[in-house]
Amino acid sequence: MLSVPPESSRARVPYVARCDVHVFGTVLPGLVCDLSPFGCFVHVEPPPSGEFELRFPLPDGGPPVDATVSVTWARAEPPESAAAPPIGCGVRFVLMSQEDRRRVETLVETFRRTSSSLFGAEQLYSEAVRVPMIAPCRLTGEFGAAGGRTCNLSIFGVYAAVEPIPPANAKVEVELWLPRRAAPLVRKATITWRNGGPPSWERPLPPGCGVRFDDLSLKDVRFLSGLIDECLAQAPGDAP
Repeated sequence: MLSVPPESSRARVPYVARCDVHVFGTVLPGLVCDLSPFGCFVHVEPPPSGEFELRFPLPDGGPPVDATVSVTWARAEPPESAAAPPIGCGVRFVLMSQEDRRRVETLVETFRRTSSSLFGAEQLYSEAVRVPMIAPCRLTGEFGAAGGRTCNLSIFGVYAAVEPIPPANAKVEVELWLPRRAAPLVRKATITWRNGGPPSWERPLPPGCGVRFDDLSLKDVRFLSGLIDECLAQAPGDAP
């Protein structure tokens, strides 16, 4: 079932973190892709329905947040737009401790005080414009293979939340399943840095690595630039 998310004036933070989805006695891996004091979007395949238990970390160093959530809308098909959310579901917090809700509110307020609307999207330390982008990815090389999801994108590379995390400076082949492509983008790349710790205020991303493209063509750059422009056109304005 595919439904359209309701419009809301409530502040949502494009914060990305690995999460555990507890549904029907099974734990599914997922990503929290944005967050508000009232709910979040969960990237999980297939998207569940009804109520389930959700656990995810915050960048304040505290324990994981545990919440009972209720699905309000779902996306079961891959997005056709770069600015659209991935497969998953929007959820409303039904049960959460007062302390965890205070921590979530603090995260949202901290985001609103920052100058950039692209929270956590600047982590590869380059001058290129970087936008949030949740997409399936796979890295292969001498270390083996690692699957997961990208968290952000520029014309120079991506941040990949994958397991296991390849070594720094490793040469890899990266496969990216991006919107408007029937087949994955497969290119050579280099691991520029590793992030093995939990999210923090300085680095609000799940464990993973920075990946630099090594052999993009002009056509590739134009395609990636189009995705980035599409995301920027629909990004919220800077916080006051």
